[in-house]
Amino acid sequence: MRRTWLSLAFLSLSSWVVAACNAMGDGAPSGQGGGLGGAPASGAGGGAVTGAGGAAGPVVADETLCGPVALTANKIVAAGKTVAICAGSTLTFTGNISLTVNGRLLVQGTAQLPVKLAGATAGAGTWAGLVLNAGGDLSATYLEIHDAATALAARPASTYAVDHLVIDNSSVMMVLSSDGTIAHGTLRGLGNAQSSSPVFISNASPHITDTSVTQGVYLGVDLIIIGGANSAPVFDHVEVADSHCGFHIGESGGAVITNSWLHHNAYAFMLGASVAGHINHNNFQDNLVNLGTCYGTSLEVKDNYFEGAAFDDTCGNLTVTGTAPAGPYTTGVGPQP
Repeated sequence: MRRTWLSLAFLSLSSWVVAACNAMGDGAPSGQGGGLGGAPASGAGGGAVTGAGGAAGPVVADETLCGPVALTANKIVAAGKTVAICAGSTLTFTGNISLTVNGRLLVQGTAQLPVKLAGATAGAGTWAGLVLNAGGDLSATYLEIHDAATALAARPASTYAVDHLVIDNSSVMMVLSSDGTIAHGTLRGLGNAQSSSPVFISNASPHITDTSVTQGVYLGVDLIIIGGANSAPVFDHVEVADSHCGFHIGESGGAVITNSWLHHNAYAFMLGASVAGHINHNNFQDNLVNLGTCYGTSLEVKDNYFEGAAFDDTCGNLTVTGTAPAGPYTTGVGPQP
């Protein structure tokens, strides 16, 4: 059923506002609970652990965190060091503190035993979040982040590879200023409590696949904001729904969106100054505007299903190419298992 939309009076371009990350100080975990099976909550040195994120062979960790671990001060992975988190572990954070990675963080969750990072008390912004500084690397499987101010901040010259990621109950979900991969993600906004855009990409080219970014209810914020002439992100098999702009592209130099489902947005895309990009083989359904607000935009729009007009009247330089189906694609579009 088509949703009833709010008045378009408020539908204006969203401002590019990214809150500066808080400076992080040194700190060590305190008040740690017992580990799984009676093991200590954390151990140091010498342990061989299975590499996460597809890494081959054992990796020697300088420190391993297992079981429930309570932190009341910033936890820092030092440059040149590796910290591993065991499957099934829950790290809780009290106050405006972070998990900051200058070295390597291995998160070893499984489908049955995910790793959880959460505030000691529930509520968006009750802890700072996971920060990757320059030179920092995150390799993670089955990672959940809850209650953060910014769940994942990847600063320039950091790297990340995450497979199966859940982010919810966080004020901002991701600020990505470096390249990496995120697969099989479930990113849930705050619904009516969402006051700022949850995903920012700045001069970076992450690959995001088989991931949903949704609000649950329609709200007048942009979900994914892309800026910087060097940004060339790839979104493949994603779902983006319930926003003012699903994608708000201020500037990009080759953004790719393929095999995806864009629905229930005021604008599926505000294209801005997006050049050399590709929007191919997607379903556009129940958006007030599918592709709009084109300022010097040049990109390929091919083989898409559009419910309604493909473009608004600012996109006269763009054309639809390829062969679109008479109805929406029923397979091969949106997140895949």
